[in-house]
Amino acid sequence: MPRNEKITKYPLLEVVALSAAVYRARGDTFVRSLDWDNTSNVDLMRDHLSGETKVDILPEDYNSAQDIITYLKGLVFDAIVQPLNDFSSATLNLVSADEVSSRQLGLVASFPSVTKSKRNRDKLVMRQRELALTSEFVGDLKTRGKFDLTLEFIQDMASFDSFLHIAIDQDNNVVTWFSNKMRELSPGDKVSVEGFVNKHQVGPYRAKETMLNRVKLISIE
Repeated sequence: MPRNEKITKYPLLEVVALSAAVYRARGDTFVRSLDWDNTSNVDLMRDHLSGETKVDILPEDYNSAQDIITYLKGLVFDAIVQPLNDFSSATLNLVSADEVSSRQLGLVASFPSVTKSKRNRDKLVMRQRELALTSEFVGDLKTRGKFDLTLEFIQDMASFDSFLHIAIDQDNNVVTWFSNKMRELSPGDKVSVEGFVNKHQVGPYRAKETMLNRVKLISIE
């Protein structure tokens, strides 16, 4: 933004509702400003606020906005456990205010995606703590094996251009692998895979995990 450009203030709920509407209209997709091949979510928000184009903001978007604001205000409890990073601190400051400046629109544009990711992370943490009570290592290290599994979570690891697949067998033993090719899979799918048992490791929440690599998908139910 040029230094001499006027900074405009907008009501927090209205701007978060606009962000939720853009996210919904794009099929729950967040496009960053650095993606030169697609118009970013924040650019669509700016176009709406300038009157250049209009985004349909539905009652459900206001409901989503209020839910997002309430959830993100809960970051204050995270700060009790450990210091917040710059992004979380800026987010908490923003949702604790009544207004949003035009310079903060980029942050607000990410709120629906961030909230969804954080909630998925919360579920993953709770589930991993449950599985820590039952999970044991499976398969022989440094050998290939066949595993019949149910997918629990698929976590986007954007920095690795890959997805972390977290699954369990019939005895609630955790099996994980990375792949950027199995785009057809979803949590809840029952799959048979072949893979090389690369590691037996204890995860951050004390669940014993069997890490596979060179995984081949055999079947999906």
